Amino acid sequence: MNNIINYHTRLVSVIIPVYNVENYLEKCIYSVVNQTYNNIEVICIEDKSTDNSLNLLKQIKLKNPKFNIKIIENLTNQGLSAARNLGVENAKGYYLTFLDSDDYINEGYIESLVAKAENTSSDIVIASCVKFDNENYFDHRNYEEELNNKHTLNYFRLPVMAWGKLYLTSFIHKNHFKFEKGLLHEDEVWSLQVLTATRKISLSSNALYYYRQRFGSIMDTRCKMSVEYARKYLEMLYCLYYTNNKLFYNGQYKRRFFAKYYLRILQLMDSTLNLIIESKLNINDKQNVLRDYDQFLIKHYGTIDILKNVRPNTLKIVKKLLKQRNALIYTIGTIISK
Repeated sequence: MNNIINYHTRLVSVIIPVYNVENYLEKCIYSVVNQTYNNIEVICIEDKSTDNSLNLLKQIKLKNPKFNIKIIENLTNQGLSAARNLGVENAKGYYLTFLDSDDYINEGYIESLVAKAENTSSDIVIASCVKFDNENYFDHRNYEEELNNKHTLNYFRLPVMAWGKLYLTSFIHKNHFKFEKGLLHEDEVWSLQVLTATRKISLSSNALYYYRQRFGSIMDTRCKMSVEYARKYLEMLYCLYYTNNKLFYNGQYKRRFFAKYYLRILQLMDSTLNLIIESKLNINDKQNVLRDYDQFLIKHYGTIDILKNVRPNTLKIVKKLLKQRNALIYTIGTIISK
C-alpha cells in the first residue's frame, strides 16, 4: 500500500502541442482529464492555430477548473519541435509524456506507466499502441520485452515516436535533449539520442496510446512530394548520420549497433527515393533532387569506416548495408542519366 501512495504523489506533465485540431481536441484532452491517476498537469502549447482550437482549449479549461490545464500561446507558428521543447521547459512533473492533439490515451494509461517506472526504476516506459482512423482500429502493437542494458537495446524493435512513452524529467533535462527545429520526422533523431542514453527501459502492456492515422494529410506524401520536402528529408538523414557517428565515437553503443543504424538510414532513404520517383515532380526536379541524394551516398557511404576490423557478428549487417547502398546508387543512376 505504501508503494501505491508513493507513486501517486509523483506529478506527471502531459505535453500537448496544438495546431488546427478542432475536430479532435476534446477527445484528446478529456482522455487526460479522465485518467485514473490524479496528479497531472496538462501543458497545451497552442501554436497559432487558424481554426477554433484555441477557443476550444479555453472552454475545456473553464469547464474543468479543478484540473490543472496550462495554455501557452505562441505569437507565431513555431512548429512541432519548438512546441515540444517549450513544453519540456515548462514541465514541473517528476515524469513527462507527449500526447499529440489528434490522438488519445486509455483511462489507466498514466497510472500504468508511472507504476512500471517506479517499480523498475526506469528512465523510460513505453506504452502499447493502437492505430485507428475514422472507421477502424488496427495494428495493435504490444511491446512485451523489458530491456535493461543500453548495449543490448534492440532499438529497431522499439517505436521511435516521442509520444507513447513516459520519461523521467530529470533524465531529459540532465542530457539536454532537444527536438531539432525545422526538421522532418524530428522524432527519429530525438529518439536515437534518448534511447541510447538511457540506463533502463521498461514496457507496459496495460497503457494504450491511440494513434490517429489521418490519410490524405502529411502521411499521403506521394501526392504532396515536392523538391522542398525531398531536401528537408535529406537534411534529416544527414542529421541522423552525424548523430549516429557522435554516439558511437563517444562510446555510447557498440560497433554492431552503429552498423545497423547505418543500414537503417539507407532503408529510410530507399523508401523516400521510391516516393520521389513515383511522384508528380517533373523529370528535371527529380534529377536535381536525386543528385543531392547521390552526393550523400558518395560522401558518406563511398568508403565505409565500419568495414575496418569487422567482427563476425557485424559482417552480415555490413553485407546488407553494401547491398542496399549499391541498389540505391543504381536506382539513382537510372534516373539522373536520362
